[in-house]
Amino acid sequence: MDFHHQNVTTSMKLEDFLRILYPKQDKYRIAAAHFLAAVSGKEEGLDGFELNQVCESKNISRATMQKVFIRLRKLGLIDRRSMKYYLNNEFATATRRLGDAWKKLVEEKKFGFDEGSLKVNV
Repeated sequence: MDFHHQNVTTSMKLEDFLRILYPKQDKYRIAAAHFLAAVSGKEEGLDGFELNQVCESKNISRATMQKVFIRLRKLGLIDRRSMKYYLNNEFATATRRLGDAWKKLVEEKKFGFDEGSLKVNV
């Protein structure tokens, strides 16, 4: 995600929120908007057939929608259970914890680190 902290507000519209997730990828931003809108309208979950209908009606490739789903799931915005897609609130919880961790690091000025732990384990 690429954003300036002053641009994040509680009154952001979906377009603003998605611009943070996909700042330069219009097709992913549009696909994500349609995906989230479709999922939000289905309390019982959105099934694969319904998602395919969204893709066809909005002229979005299934590959694009799959990439969008993977990113939204990793962030905790979307969940998939029993072959259906659902909205979830883990993103809010995770970002709150991330913010709390950052605040604690700054307050305690704990910026020492082990370089070995920053390297990729092969």
